[in-house]
Amino acid sequence: MASHCFNCDCEFWIAKRRHHCRNCGNVFCKDCCHLKLPIPDQQLYDPVLVCNTCHDLLLESRTREIRSQQLKKAIATASS
Repeated sequence: MASHCFNCDCEFWIAKRRHHCRNCGNVFCKDCCHLKLPIPDQQLYDPVLVCNTCHDLLLESRTREIRSQQLKKAIATASS
């Protein structure tokens, strides 16, 4: 059982609860794990708690994927 936040190292107690990131599985305080996103790769289609780092990485990954799809579509349209 974790006694400190994985990110900011604050100590957990009654008023400072633990939150698990559903992407990386680490334990964080509310300040470091309060954002929600779906994680379709893990069959989590409704938004779930993710830490700030995973939130940024998941959004960056989705942005790259969308840009890649748009580029493929533009190339396919141009070659038609």
